[in-house]
Amino acid sequence: MGIPKLFVALISAGALILVALASLLPTASAIQSRAAALLSAEVQQYQKAFTYGSQTEIRLKQGASALVEAVGMWDRDAELIFPDQSYAPHIYDVAIMRNLTRLETLRAAAKPHAWEPFNVSIDSLFFCSSDVYSVCLLISARELANALNVSKGQLVHGLFKSPDVVFTPAFWLGCVVVLGCALIAWVWIDRYLKPRHSPASLDLTGRVQAQAKTQAQAQDSPKVRHDEAPTEDHLFTMGDLVVDCQRMVITRGTHSANISVRDLKLLSYLHQHPNQVVSKDRLYNAGWGRDFVPSSRSLEQHIATLRKKIDPQRNLEPVIETVHGQGYRFPSEPL
Repeated sequence: MGIPKLFVALISAGALILVALASLLPTASAIQSRAAALLSAEVQQYQKAFTYGSQTEIRLKQGASALVEAVGMWDRDAELIFPDQSYAPHIYDVAIMRNLTRLETLRAAAKPHAWEPFNVSIDSLFFCSSDVYSVCLLISARELANALNVSKGQLVHGLFKSPDVVFTPAFWLGCVVVLGCALIAWVWIDRYLKPRHSPASLDLTGRVQAQAKTQAQAQDSPKVRHDEAPTEDHLFTMGDLVVDCQRMVITRGTHSANISVRDLKLLSYLHQHPNQVVSKDRLYNAGWGRDFVPSSRSLEQHIATLRKKIDPQRNLEPVIETVHGQGYRFPSEPL
């Protein structure tokens, strides 16, 4: 094999090896999609804990997680609902409370989620998701990289620098080693094993190129995604009132209105105890949590606002009845 042919063969072999190595590296889009799926699942767990539990449950979950360092939650009206500002700030809440303006911009960009480095060294990062209501998590970059089975450098490049393939110094060192070995192998084979002008060498090159073309076509083929069928588990009714827990909307006839998380908690608790007189203390626990110290009129004012959303004209049967001196009741059947 002449020098020009050997040179062309080495370049071809090196290019094929680089393509094969690059196909083994994580792409930026793959890192972003895997990180988004993992953190979206975390967001859903915190939404569930807040909707059906209490702030204490969120604290316990956050304290047990090495991945999530801080949590912030906002309702549809952009009102901060966690952490509760009526309490003394917790050590976990400092990063959220000091970056409210920054998080407001990041939440506006969440369609459905957005990322931002927390500091210059990117030891942590903010992840904001917009679903039923906005949730922002302060995430440990090292723990997220471990969960995705990538290095921290690959994670940072994949999330914020977005090259097509996340190249690392180890990748380039590997390329140099592989190309050097390929050069030595080709020279040795040409000099000692292969007869000159052997058709077998040409056939081998053709087979390798055909195999690489097949691999490239397989990588370019689109992946089919199977979406789950929608369910109506997020709906419940209170007489002729329909409550949509997912969209945070109530509907009564042709009238509909948005509700807050606290509205949903109160309606859900009354729905679970039909025809029962529910005391104010039980409703405070359901809507505000056991750690809340109630004021004299907080519950009455909130119930009055909720009644206006349910029946603005006040000409329909009440969904929430007042039992003077005792509490409130949802009359599921005529009494």
